[in-house]
Amino acid sequence: MSVNTLKYNTPAVDCHDAIVHGKAAKTNFLWNEKEYISDEQNELAYEIIQELRLSGYLNAEMDVLANQVAAGLYAMGQEAYRSGNYIEAAKFFEKTPHHAKAADYQMLTAIHRVIDGAKTADNYPDDPVGELVRMIGFEDASQLLLHNKEYAFEFLMGIWKTEKGSYFKLLQRNDGSYQISYSLPYNANLGSQYDRLEFVEGAFRWAKEGSSDYAYMYTMTVLSENEMEVYCHSNDTTHIVKRQGDR
Repeated sequence: MSVNTLKYNTPAVDCHDAIVHGKAAKTNFLWNEKEYISDEQNELAYEIIQELRLSGYLNAEMDVLANQVAAGLYAMGQEAYRSGNYIEAAKFFEKTPHHAKAADYQMLTAIHRVIDGAKTADNYPDDPVGELVRMIGFEDASQLLLHNKEYAFEFLMGIWKTEKGSYFKLLQRNDGSYQISYSLPYNANLGSQYDRLEFVEGAFRWAKEGSSDYAYMYTMTVLSENEMEVYCHSNDTTHIVKRQGDR
């Protein structure tokens, strides 16, 4: 992959004597208009710019270059994130913490890592659901909100209604268990065919102990903090529901 963000065609960066141990030669900062920095060069450029900062040398010209390098690393982080390589993505965003939405990406990579089984991760927020709600519409934050039962039930808690009054309700009892009720379309016969209703990655489905057989009831898509789309599998219809009251 090449990131077409860093292009440098001035005579010699004009900071030859300030670059630590002559590493400027290694970065090949003499690009012409047809040549662009590679991933490896971008990472090396970042390391050299960090050395320049520590040595006290960073003029306006180098500051522009530093921003270009940050943009390149940021783009590399985005590509890694969208490819599902969250550990690699985190490394890039850690190098550009103040660039664009790097801080949000850092939280998302941490959330992904915890969902995937890590006990903890750097930049994992104290309130993951609240942060995901804030980021609805950004990357896959909306999908992460409903990815597992812990996040989803915190988000879904309360009453959701259509304009015509059909509802979905999720409440928590004093003993910590959950009570679910609904009047959106559903197949009333499924309750007798299966022994439990479970939640899996944005969907409620009927399941049976010891069996891989199941039947989907509702699949949900987050539209905003207070609005969802609910697909009803029983009659192949989609409904917009809105939260009643505050989250």
